[in-house]
Amino acid sequence: MKKVLIVDEDLESLKDLKKMFEKENYECLIYDNPKKALPIIKERANDLNGIITELIFDEMLEGIDFIKEIRSINKEIPILVVSSEKKVKIKVSALTAGADDYIEKPFSEEEILARLKSHIRKINTIKGNLGLATIVHPDETESIGVIGNAKIYFDKMMIKRGNKEIFLTTKENSILQLLYKNRGKVVSREKMMKEIWSEDSFVTERVIDTNVVSIRKKIGDTGRKSKYIKTVFGIGYKLVEEE
Repeated sequence: MKKVLIVDEDLESLKDLKKMFEKENYECLIYDNPKKALPIIKERANDLNGIITELIFDEMLEGIDFIKEIRSINKEIPILVVSSEKKVKIKVSALTAGADDYIEKPFSEEEILARLKSHIRKINTIKGNLGLATIVHPDETESIGVIGNAKIYFDKMMIKRGNKEIFLTTKENSILQLLYKNRGKVVSREKMMKEIWSEDSFVTERVIDTNVVSIRKKIGDTGRKSKYIKTVFGIGYKLVEEE
């Protein structure tokens, strides 16, 4: 499920916004201050499709620092700032700190949704053109990932390369999803065994390696040296964004 994290001191005012996002199949994580939200952002950054935050908390500086902190954790999550502050200087400060958009209060819930979708599309277009891996949902109906020229439809267990459709096995699909969820991090073979195969099942590391080889072929990662799914010798694998 798509996820959006919202931070606003006035939780009561978020009821309609929450309803709208949930209607669009988003899970809403709502907090009334950045100190509560930051640990969740650090833990679940790769699972978030967007962050909507009020700029001014006790002081404007706190809001600006929060945006900078998010950007130090993840450089691509769309950040939409909402604020009653109309001064150009404040808007520039928020955008310079790393926000993608600035929306004045009172706002339209539909406008926020439309702007978030727009920023998600832009991120995926850019990363797709550069041949980078992304876990952000490029459309609003399916979980789709992009690695180079391969588009992965996790819900359908299918890869599209050009006009060619290539299907994944259940295990291949699960391995690829696990690598996406932990993008940029090493995923050990032990972790794959526990999360994809039950601990009671008998599976060797060779079985995992064979599945990864098959996945590489299906996504077109078949050069002399793997470009996207890197082998971390003695440990496991890592999905990287770029060389």
